[in-house]
Amino acid sequence: MKANYSKKILIYGVNGFIGKNLAVELIKLNYDVYCITSSVEIISALNDLKFFKKIKFIKINNLKKYNFDYAILNSSPNNKEKNRKVFKSSITKYKKILSKLNQDSNVIYLSSGIVCFTTYIDISNNLYRSYKKEMEGIILKHSFNNKVNYKIIRLFSVFGPYMSLEKYAIGSLIKAINEKEIISFSSDGKFYRDYIYIKDFIKIINYEIKQKRSIIINISSKKYLFKKLCENFYKFINSNILIKFGNKSVNLKNYYVHDKSFKKYFPYFIFNPINKSLLLTLNWFKKIEYIRLKIKYEK
Repeated sequence: MKANYSKKILIYGVNGFIGKNLAVELIKLNYDVYCITSSVEIISALNDLKFFKKIKFIKINNLKKYNFDYAILNSSPNNKEKNRKVFKSSITKYKKILSKLNQDSNVIYLSSGIVCFTTYIDISNNLYRSYKKEMEGIILKHSFNNKVNYKIIRLFSVFGPYMSLEKYAIGSLIKAINEKEIISFSSDGKFYRDYIYIKDFIKIINYEIKQKRSIIINISSKKYLFKKLCENFYKFINSNILIKFGNKSVNLKNYYVHDKSFKKYFPYFIFNPINKSLLLTLNWFKKIEYIRLKIKYEK
């Protein structure tokens, strides 16, 4: 494989599940990875320790010292956050980062499929959608003013190593199987999600880093009914049914729109089969050992 050491990649939001996977996988692909974080430590899987040790941590005020090929901007408040000030604070920090980036740095912004909604959703999701829309506008303006490429990638329901098992529906499925305990949902499970395996997403990122184009894309594979997904996976791994569903229906059955443009831009892309990628995630959590690393900043 041809080395990518000439490509410097900045990641903002490395302590989240997506950011950790991005850092590890891009280092494996021989990119020179720099990260911004507000944390004093980072939690790594023991097996990934050698990759996390290759991350170069820098402070926002020192960004101008570096010339990044791409800045991957990933950090955001939780989609259940209800405090407007938290979102405003995040936007302020993003603006500061963009103002200190070298003007030649191209930008990848990880947005959300929630911006595709046209119907009313609850207060916290409305705030999150407005925030993501505003950030997309900021990225577009920045890229236009600096004449650099932008890639706005709208993520749907991503899963894989490092994900919070308490936060995601698929996380509950994995937790129930690994801990052999019954988990109850108040929902009837009849909601659709476009589930994306984290390593498929990173393949797309790696491909786009090499493309000299600007793009707004919804990563779209195939929507699954969550209840049906659970039933099929239990059969696939020959496991007892451990998730019990209630009677509460979800108003938004089609949670995300299906976007045909993905096939237009990625006509030959093949996603990992859902059962295989779920099994890989399940096995990762079965074997995982964590270690805390104190963050040392580049001088």
